[in-house]
Amino acid sequence: MANPNPAFGASQVKDQFQNVAEQARATAGRVAEQARTAASGAVVKADDALTRVGQQMSVLAGSIRERAPQEGALGNAAATVADKLHAGGEYLKDHGIAEMGDELTRTVRRHPMQALMMAFGVGALIGMSWSKRSTQCLTPIQPVDNQASPLWWAA
Repeated sequence: MANPNPAFGASQVKDQFQNVAEQARATAGRVAEQARTAASGAVVKADDALTRVGQQMSVLAGSIRERAPQEGALGNAAATVADKLHAGGEYLKDHGIAEMGDELTRTVRRHPMQALMMAFGVGALIGMSWSKRSTQCLTPIQPVDNQASPLWWAA
């Protein structure tokens, strides 16, 4: 038999809706926490990788210092390279991904035009390296009928 009180039915629907909404909030919270955990794990792995690269750079700098000539122009160049490698290695060991990102952001804000030009240049280099025609800038195209002069652009 149907319940004669319509308010009672509306109350049940409202309760069910609230239960579903609460379950959705709980699920969203769990998913967000899993995403934070995964992101944190990725940052830790990236920081560890940077530390290892920094250590290897420092080792390479030491090897260059040991094996390179100590005098002359070659010795000076080797010492400069070793110093820069060591400094770069120490920087990577001492700074994490987040700190490097913050520093990059500050640099871009201080020098926006230079950053834009640098991004354009890097993009152009990447585009040229990915291009199938990067070695062929202008190539002659022979005419089909062999009567006209060749065209000097690639189709």
